[in-house]
Amino acid sequence: MSLLLKILYTQKTLSIVILALIFGIVLVGYVLLATNNVRGEYRVEELKNKIMETEKSNNQLRINLTYASSLEYILEQSSMLLYAEIENVKYLKKSSTSPFASR
Repeated sequence: MSLLLKILYTQKTLSIVILALIFGIVLVGYVLLATNNVRGEYRVEELKNKIMETEKSNNQLRINLTYASSLEYILEQSSMLLYAEIENVKYLKKSSTSPFASR
């Protein structure tokens, strides 16, 4: 009878060890999946924030480009260059012996 108890005890212990191993593997798998899920969510939020920052920067660049191409800005910048105002225009005549004369 003690042999039968040893066999049952050994099989029972083996079953418990196998169940514990299966439970441990499932638990580790769950922890890994949950960690990757949380990491993915943080990455998505990070990318959303980066997209918003890029959109803000893009809008600011559009505003700057619009202002830089406006007549007001161009006139302001040209006045800073101290160009002299044109009073009259004198045209040069091309000589027929000039290498730049049209043929």
